[in-house]
Amino acid sequence: MPKHPGVHMLLARAFALQGDTDQSLARFRTASELVPKDAGVWTEFVTALLKAGQKGRARKVAQKAPLKGPEKKILMELAKSGEAPNSGPSAGGAPLEDIRRLQALMQGGKPEEVRHAAGELLKTYPESAAILNLAGVAALALEDYASAEGFFVDTCKLSPRYAGGFVNLGLARVGQRNFEGAIASFLGALKLDPKSADARKNLVLASAESNEHLFAIEHAKAFLADIKDDADVLKAYATALGKVRHFDAAFGVIDRLEALTGATLDACRLRLTLLMDADQVEEARSFADRHLERHPELVVETARLRAQLGDLEGARADLRAWLEANPDDINALSIYGSYAKWSGDDPVLPQLKEAVERVKPGSKDETTAFYALAKAHLELGEDKAVFPALHRANAAQRFTYDFDREERLRQELQDRWSREAIDRLSAPMDQDFAPIFIVGTPRSGSTLIDHVIAAHPAVRSVGEDSLVAPLVPLDIPADPKLIGVAAERCLEACQQAVPDGARLLDKMLHNYQRLGALAAIFPKARFVQTSRDPRAAALSIYRNEFRGGRGGHAYSANLEDIGRYFTQYIRYMQYWKDTVGDRVVTCRYEDVVFNPEPEIRSLIDRLQLEWDEACLRPEAVQKRVKTLSVAQVRSGINTASSELWRRFEKDLLPFTEIVSEVWDFEAGQPGS
Repeated sequence: MPKHPGVHMLLARAFALQGDTDQSLARFRTASELVPKDAGVWTEFVTALLKAGQKGRARKVAQKAPLKGPEKKILMELAKSGEAPNSGPSAGGAPLEDIRRLQALMQGGKPEEVRHAAGELLKTYPESAAILNLAGVAALALEDYASAEGFFVDTCKLSPRYAGGFVNLGLARVGQRNFEGAIASFLGALKLDPKSADARKNLVLASAESNEHLFAIEHAKAFLADIKDDADVLKAYATALGKVRHFDAAFGVIDRLEALTGATLDACRLRLTLLMDADQVEEARSFADRHLERHPELVVETARLRAQLGDLEGARADLRAWLEANPDDINALSIYGSYAKWSGDDPVLPQLKEAVERVKPGSKDETTAFYALAKAHLELGEDKAVFPALHRANAAQRFTYDFDREERLRQELQDRWSREAIDRLSAPMDQDFAPIFIVGTPRSGSTLIDHVIAAHPAVRSVGEDSLVAPLVPLDIPADPKLIGVAAERCLEACQQAVPDGARLLDKMLHNYQRLGALAAIFPKARFVQTSRDPRAAALSIYRNEFRGGRGGHAYSANLEDIGRYFTQYIRYMQYWKDTVGDRVVTCRYEDVVFNPEPEIRSLIDRLQLEWDEACLRPEAVQKRVKTLSVAQVRSGINTASSELWRRFEKDLLPFTEIVSEVWDFEAGQPGS
């Protein structure tokens, strides 16, 4: 018996051509035993098994192959697909040599070459699922998520039994912040392969990222019960538990995370955040002090927490000290600039400009750097330089927002939550609980209004950490039993958060989408719609970074998209006002800042609260400010930013032209 693996490979191929499958497979097995680290040999062996219809054996061989990393993953995906990559829909006639060449390039870290080569091959083999999948993987590596999605959609059409294709499709959708589509893709993968660790893990991560906290918790529990602890899943699990205020359980999960990874920077950051969210401020400070020596990067986190608690100057001093030793820390430079206005003599300003010049196009720091630079230009009066910097910052984010999907959702919600449906479902609700929900667009003055109302001694604010949103999914039907169950769970969560009987204040702005369901669950609830000149809000959205499009803000990187988002929002609120009447309380930001006392008195009265002078001093509220408005809120009620948009009226025209379809800018209200 020859011992050279190449001889066995030649014989295996020769036997295959003669139709002697048993001899061919035996030679492939021998070759794989002689060169156990050769991914190419294993790929041909598994491919031959699939061609022979021996799918179960192909999976077992792939599982036993002593490969590691991407090579092992690709081999496992090949075996799980159940299709030989050079036959049927998987390869679409493409030669195995070409597919292996693309795989080798991808494994060698050359996604740009893979994309080009795959594009050329697809001209000849347009129905090759294997090549389409590799083109998609390359696009993922290059963060071209829209192109990746297209490749993976075609992959899944051609190979509908390939679970890996659906996992990849989900990853492409996560990159575009389309979490609903991503979750559907991961669930599709699990239907094909219920044991897929990749699908299960990414389902948890996407659910947590999209604020589907209860769903994330459910699947994280199942994943961790069946599969060994995974750091990413543990972090998502702890975060989701914290969001529903199950802090004891969340800290227990962090203990598991630290047992797995040690007290890494990520683990420390997560524990610090949860301590603050649990209002354990002193414990958070003590924890940070103990770990600063090991993780000096935590100084950025502690500075952020100091600012959120009102100590802006202390936070800036800490960041200045950090930046002396870390001049290229773009994140720290951006945070420093957000806590006060830039001045020409600020010692950090030259450092910012120098750091921005060193940022490479396409790098992870590009967006943050140019947002920070735009803010400096704006506050130094260098108006001509503002929008070029903003366009660069926003273009680097590559967000996509599915407006057709959002429009279908709006129509579905309005059809479901008619006035009759809300009244019918509200009737049996025997409760006096009267929460206040602030809804609106980002940058509409909602944080200021939250603090105005929270200053009232009879109100307790939970900020943007909505207690009810996780318990009331957007697709909840107008069914008495389901609404009754949701009402019980919401009431329990709210009463745990405000056990003293105070009015609960919830500032999850996106609750405007579930307003109909909340109106039925809480018949005495009031909904404060924070309103502001759309041009002012649009400018503020466009010049602030919504990191990764979190919270469904993937529209925020394009003025036309911001306009379409506002158009949908205005239509939502017009419908809710017609449906629930004066339970929607509109509060205009400009009215509050230019004429505070009468406007705030009117707001408090419409919320059926007794007047209290504390509501005129929102900056004195001792609560953590976690939004982008941290510096503005600590400055008290002022008019500083209310007319800023006028300096950039022409730049905002792409937004204004779209919104003018539904908004009368002269009247300052929705158009007819």
